[in-house]
Amino acid sequence: MAVTREQLARLERDASSMGSANHGRYVSEAMQAMSDPAFAADADTDAREAPLRALRLLDVMWGSAFASRPDQRAALNDVGIWLETRLVREPNVAAKDLLTELGWLKRLARHYQAMRDEAGREAYAPPGRADHKGFGRRLADLERRRREAFAAARVEGAKATTAVVAAAKPKAAEPLPEVLAVDLDDFNKAREARKAAADRIRKGREPKEALLALVGRGGAAAGVRLVCSTTRTEGMAAVLEQVRTTPGAPDWHMEAGGLVKQGDGVVFVGRVSLKTGGV
Repeated sequence: MAVTREQLARLERDASSMGSANHGRYVSEAMQAMSDPAFAADADTDAREAPLRALRLLDVMWGSAFASRPDQRAALNDVGIWLETRLVREPNVAAKDLLTELGWLKRLARHYQAMRDEAGREAYAPPGRADHKGFGRRLADLERRRREAFAAARVEGAKATTAVVAAAKPKAAEPLPEVLAVDLDDFNKAREARKAAADRIRKGREPKEALLALVGRGGAAAGVRLVCSTTRTEGMAAVLEQVRTTPGAPDWHMEAGGLVKQGDGVVFVGRVSLKTGGV
């Protein structure tokens, strides 16, 4: 996490009242509780519980041998109140981001401690700051709010993942229509194929197969490569005869049926029939 200028300014203000070794010590305790390797096996739970674990530790330190003097209790109060307030402000704050902020808070507290030492001022506990623990009362509410926030984030994450997976799935190909209105893609090529077939017949030979490209009418076959065969497509004899007797641009089209998808992305037309006029 990169600390923004606004965050750093806030941390400087917060640390200005934490200029003692005790403050640094309790900040370190909170950071160690958050980074405890004993909880690292379950990364998701650890990410959720780490800040709460740190706040619980500071809470139980109050009244123990770890905070028996007034100056210790004052420092513990400052750090505990800071952590609890931070979690109240953003219950779902990421543990790694909070660790970064605590690290900066500790550095800045050392800076203010050094300034106090240079000025010859001793650390002290201002009246009231060591008398009563000012944090921990909202711990149960924070646990509930943080767990709800993480549960909601998991739900949103699952929705986002589902959306991404669904978007990545190949769309089911639309079924081919039973009948499709088509035109010859290259009318002159069809003339050449008819002429070549007639020449071979005159010579007593079987016509060679020629594949002719077709184009769909009305957009029903947009982006689909359609082909028909001069020998294998049923009805091509009538089509080629119509080609022979059509002097200019055709005023007729065909209806294609028996469509079969092939492995190379081509759709083979099994039969054609002539239609005159528009679609």
